[in-house]
Amino acid sequence: MNIKRVSALIIGGGPAGAQCALWLKMLGHHPVIVEQAEVLGGLQALSPYQNHWMVGLRHQSGKALAAGITAHIHEMGIPVLFKTQVDDVVVKADGVYVNAGSHRYHADYLVIASGVVPRRDVFRESDKVLVGPGEAVYHGNFAGKRVAILGGGDNAYENQAFIMGKNPACCHVYARTKRARRNLAVEVDPAHVFSGEYRADQASMTVTYAGEARSYDMFIVLYGWEANLPSALNAWRESLLDERGFVATNAFCQTREPRFFAIGEVADRMHPCVVTAMADGVVAAKAMLVGLEGSIK
Repeated sequence: MNIKRVSALIIGGGPAGAQCALWLKMLGHHPVIVEQAEVLGGLQALSPYQNHWMVGLRHQSGKALAAGITAHIHEMGIPVLFKTQVDDVVVKADGVYVNAGSHRYHADYLVIASGVVPRRDVFRESDKVLVGPGEAVYHGNFAGKRVAILGGGDNAYENQAFIMGKNPACCHVYARTKRARRNLAVEVDPAHVFSGEYRADQASMTVTYAGEARSYDMFIVLYGWEANLPSALNAWRESLLDERGFVATNAFCQTREPRFFAIGEVADRMHPCVVTAMADGVVAAKAMLVGLEGSIK
């Protein structure tokens, strides 16, 4: 099998991975992106919402941003393996050897930019149970339905306000702890929020709170996120992950494994968003240059 020599193999083509690849390319190096989806952009590719929090992109949806990322990376001639996963990783003295589909690479560095996935706890997705925010909620039919949102963070409160605009019979939030920002919490009627311990049962579609069982037509599980660590890195799981289950890094996005970097939400940033993910991509690319300069021409 022919082995291709690259500066960095980047797992994940979301905002963090794409930005890292772009900077490496602009600085004269040779990255390649391995992306399991058929487009770049990560979670943005699934988001129909506008990016009001990103300066200059106020009226651009997540999907539009993802399309722009895909086009930019293509225009720069950065290789991308779409609909591909990393199958095997071997670290040697001279670099990282990676099998991805029918391709094999010898890279100076491996960049983990695989993002996060919604926490699902014991729940299974179905037509009655939606796990995580995004398109399924955005396009959901909630008219006349009894809806229970499980979770107490920003997404829970944002989606409650959104669903209330779709004429449900009711939309209740069950929050073991309230973590949402105050400006979001005040938009939700306190009578629709139940704070404290509860038990949600998917089989019966009931939520038991304060000794009372309530029946619902739909659950929306918004328990936050967890690191999407590729299975090919399971051998390093113990050394890579911190106590919360995210990849531990230093200020330069370096992990405990010398040739591995981790960027974006897989590394559990203090303020995870597109902007901080892209910043990580820049930081990692610049940090890699210390070892890359002179290695590939």
